[in-house]
Amino acid sequence: MTNGKAFCIRISRLTRNKMSFERLEEESGLSKMMFRNILDGVIGDVKLSHIIKVARVLKISLSDFFDNELFDLSNLD
Repeated sequence: MTNGKAFCIRISRLTRNKMSFERLEEESGLSKMMFRNILDGVIGDVKLSHIIKVARVLKISLSDFFDNELFDLSNLD
């Protein structure tokens, strides 16, 4: 899978019952179009700067964000 798909799945799991995508989008500073393109799979390669912005809003470290089987190299294209 692309890192964009892994990113979408990971934020979906992290925000479940805690925060809407709209709130995450707003608080992260990512544009609606950018966030929507990532979620819709239009952007398959998410920039680290975008991941950092999301991790800050979720109040987790990058190591915690990436500490998931989704980001095992064997699972990524």
